[in-house]
Amino acid sequence: MNKNQLGYKLKYKRKQLSYTQEQVCLGICSKSYLSKIENNKILGKPDIMELLCERLELDIEDIYINQERGRNELSELEDIYKAINNKNFNNFKKQYKIINSHLDKGDPIISLACEIILLEYHTAQKEKELSSSYAEKVKNKYEYLPDEFIENYYKSLGYYEYTYGDLERSLDYLYEAEKVIKKKRKEDSNLHYLLAIVNTKFMLTSLSIIHTEKALNLYDKELNIKQIINCKLLLGINYIRIEKYDLAENIFMSIIDSLKGYSDKRILSKTYHNLGYVYLLTKRHHISIEFLNMSLILKTSREDKLSTIYLLAYEYKLIGNKKKALELCKEGLKYNRNNSFSYKLLILRESISPKMHLNEFQKKLENEILPYFLKKDPFVAAECYSLLASLYIKENKYKSATIHLQNSIDISYKFKNKQLLM
Repeated sequence: MNKNQLGYKLKYKRKQLSYTQEQVCLGICSKSYLSKIENNKILGKPDIMELLCERLELDIEDIYINQERGRNELSELEDIYKAINNKNFNNFKKQYKIINSHLDKGDPIISLACEIILLEYHTAQKEKELSSSYAEKVKNKYEYLPDEFIENYYKSLGYYEYTYGDLERSLDYLYEAEKVIKKKRKEDSNLHYLLAIVNTKFMLTSLSIIHTEKALNLYDKELNIKQIINCKLLLGINYIRIEKYDLAENIFMSIIDSLKGYSDKRILSKTYHNLGYVYLLTKRHHISIEFLNMSLILKTSREDKLSTIYLLAYEYKLIGNKKKALELCKEGLKYNRNNSFSYKLLILRESISPKMHLNEFQKKLENEILPYFLKKDPFVAAECYSLLASLYIKENKYKSATIHLQNSIDISYKFKNKQLLM
């Protein structure tokens, strides 16, 4: 722990007591001298440090003694973070007691490390309110960030932004984490995997493949079977994006073979889903429907089912069975979740058999659906712009149509790929 714990404790305590620097240093030292102590520029003369601690009701000897203890505590917290980052939650009840005990001590450096762990945990548990709360706490305490937790700080905020926030911010945080890790001459399998996923969202397929392969090599050394399979799934999805359908099909089939004898329904359902997508794109419609139905049977959560319901509906639209496509749209829209696939189902339904008034659909698309995809999936946002342009043309509003069409072109040029929407 390279930070001068005493300087940061002084600053933290001063802010807790709502004292200004002028109030604390009055009659002891200059404001600039105190500022240098607080910001880790100097250690400060012993007699001045003693007087400052006395004014802030801090025990200077206790702080010096606890300096070494702080290093040990950070090491313990780093181990807990690694477990959470690896999705190992088996001992979290015990770990939470340790975290809670550290939070009660009022040490800003240790507290921030604890809050980074809790941000990672609640994001992984899909607990949005708690995640958002810890994300704000963590951002506001950056000045107390210990060296040991710098990459964890950026990784966890990148993970949070990917899950709940803004994809561009997510990439920014993750690349900051990568810079820190490179400086330390280390590699991080989970960071490469997360970078691969976010780059996939941006249709940056080549970058996604590079990070996926790096993650795969590291997981292979770690013998992390679950993540090896997840990486293969992601590679298959990227091969779909670059239209290497044979390679994608071979990867998905190899995953199915490797899962024989295992009961991992989640991975199997994803694999069936993506194989169904491959067969849809290669116009093998009946095989596509077979695999998509197999995926749907295995899925348990509504959110997971929506993606497969959408593909099935789209497939039935392609083969001319509009009745079945509309039935599936109706089934999916019953879930009434404002997420990617519920919005796609709504657009698909309106393209087959409009239920909404044109102006009502146009407003929903422009004010709700488009802003959502601008944050979550820029290329689908491009297709939304294109769809809005066509709606404005129907109303003879050519200026608005031109603006939306240009926005669509700009995004499409940036990502140079295509995602299934209608």
